[in-house]
Amino acid sequence: MYKLIIIGNACDIPYVVDNLKTSCEVIETISFDNDTYVNISLSQDTVSIADYIIIACDSEASEDIFNKLVSIEQIKDKVLDFYRIAHASLPRMTADRIMMNQSVSHYETVALGLSHAEVGIIPDKMTSPVANLAVGGQDIFYNYEVLKYCITEHPEKLTDLKNVIFDMFDYTYFNYDTSLSRNAITYFVKSGGILLAHHFDSNKNMTIDFKSVLNSIDSYHYRRVTENQVLIWDKIIVPDIFGAPLYKGYTTMPFLANRTGKYIPNEDNTLSFLNTSLIHKKHPKTLKENETLFLSMLKYIYALNPEMRIHLVLFPQHISSCKDDDTMMEQWKEYFYNKIAEYKSLFDNISFHDFKYCDISCDSDLFADIDHLNYEGAILFTQMLNRLI
Repeated sequence: MYKLIIIGNACDIPYVVDNLKTSCEVIETISFDNDTYVNISLSQDTVSIADYIIIACDSEASEDIFNKLVSIEQIKDKVLDFYRIAHASLPRMTADRIMMNQSVSHYETVALGLSHAEVGIIPDKMTSPVANLAVGGQDIFYNYEVLKYCITEHPEKLTDLKNVIFDMFDYTYFNYDTSLSRNAITYFVKSGGILLAHHFDSNKNMTIDFKSVLNSIDSYHYRRVTENQVLIWDKIIVPDIFGAPLYKGYTTMPFLANRTGKYIPNEDNTLSFLNTSLIHKKHPKTLKENETLFLSMLKYIYALNPEMRIHLVLFPQHISSCKDDDTMMEQWKEYFYNKIAEYKSLFDNISFHDFKYCDISCDSDLFADIDHLNYEGAILFTQMLNRLI
């Protein structure tokens, strides 16, 4: 029988206890909140008989606690950071985490797109099961690849797919190629995007090749995981920890509810937002490729289900991003609207909704920044989407 001490947040401890093997006995539990963890003290008598000490803290505090405990010679090899190993055990790719969520049997709606949809759709507030596969920086190519990947690798979750919501970013979306942008590595490493190079090795902003990126991703995903931690885990934790409802690791953005900050408009933010090469420089090869890719994606979707309802959506932006005399953006808008009209003429059941400047846009309290909704704004917008589908 392994004797355990558990140290952690009151809200994080039950999940750990539920996933201990029957060969374990908890001899002491030390509970704290994020403000009091620095004052943790261990009884020497208890420590002397404990086989292992488990940190049950799913927050940044876990790293401080771990470092403090492993600095104590007597116990340095007994410490297990539960959530550190749990998160490293999850699939790296966001789409896999959503599709493998055991609390959802199937999805009727898939949301694709970038960060606007990632933080602007609250799946729990939708009236039907939604797989929000949108992640920051995900362009048309990567959205198409993610959709195909999910259909191929997780068909059981999408057999009843009826709707596709597509976050169209902005009027310049067809001019955007993630793999050639400054945000490419962020998409692969932090956003949990699909690992395909596309045009990355031609990216003039990068000094490394795609193979080096893949190596960096492995290092990032398994950071802070040691062989000793894995050995302890195998001894005391049940093999499948991800079915329990308390575990939040399969949520696209587990901390959406914490996005409560309110945007304060200022001229510098507006100028920075509008002064981008995406607006002021056309990329003919990218435009042509994305036009073709988007058409191929629509054909692919309707081959899955001829009755599929596709909703092309521009998410709200703060009104301060609107510049009345922006000739370039007006040209992009005309081009974008023409492309949408072209696609709509080819397929039934495609709807287009331009919410870029809607009633929400005038309320700074609903935005986290100039073009991303906060939690309150996302709830309101999710309610709007419910009415569409």
